[in-house]
Amino acid sequence: MKTVRLAAAVAFILTVALCAPQAATASDNSDVMAVINGAVSSFNKGDAKTWAGYCTPSASIVSNTPPYQSSSCTQWWDQNVAANKASGMSNVTVTCEKPWQLMVTGANAYVTLPCTASFEQKGKPVKVEGNVLTVALHKGDSGWLMTGWSWSAH
Repeated sequence: MKTVRLAAAVAFILTVALCAPQAATASDNSDVMAVINGAVSSFNKGDAKTWAGYCTPSASIVSNTPPYQSSSCTQWWDQNVAANKASGMSNVTVTCEKPWQLMVTGANAYVTLPCTASFEQKGKPVKVEGNVLTVALHKGDSGWLMTGWSWSAH
């Protein structure tokens, strides 16, 4: 009888340990933020290729760039360049602060950050504070990549 109870207890402990969500490690949090910071840095440099490399090929984007939804980071980049040109925007940079939320569950992450956009509109400097960048990421064989993100302007 003791053997049956011991076996049941061990089975229960193993089941709980194997099925419980993995806690985020400091390394996961740092790696997730490194992807976001790298993407923002590449965007600020105008480096489309490196920027898109932080995304999965089918990342979904929702932003204030017409047509407001894109099915890849490359598609969004091209739409953003065209929209900026049409509206007279240039020298666009983004600065993000410490995340409001950074949640990692196993191989998935969710991050929200307050950001400021600075640019020139027809030659005049503009600074827009209070924007929100929301990013979903997945950790695959090549590390963390953005699977989707949205930009909400304030």
